[in-house]
Amino acid sequence: MPIKILLLEDSEAWLDLYRRYLDLADVEVTIFSSPSIAGAKEIIAANPDMRIVVVDGNVVDGKIDDTCAFVRELRTEGFAGHMIAASADISWRLSLVDAGCNRNYEGEGKLGMRIVFQQVLKLVDK
Repeated sequence: MPIKILLLEDSEAWLDLYRRYLDLADVEVTIFSSPSIAGAKEIIAANPDMRIVVVDGNVVDGKIDDTCAFVRELRTEGFAGHMIAASADISWRLSLVDAGCNRNYEGEGKLGMRIVFQQVLKLVDK
């Protein structure tokens, strides 16, 4: 059964890169994406077996404080899956980790994207 991954990301360019990396890796995943917190909530509610959520700090319906609140809410409601802080801003990534993301990455731009992708692959392989 494919592992479900949610990409909370408002940049189409970054979403395209995530999808290409996962397609090239030839792993069994089902990818969901949302540019907004509201959309992410709907996707998670409809897919309680979601295993991985990649969280950008700045999305269309919220900035870092709103995104951190979303992460805390997910954890409070019992989401036990992996959450990866994937914002380009390091201080935002650290805020997301403080809010409940259990993974972070070091690096900027495409290097950071590759690191996030590698973390996702390690989680998929488990």
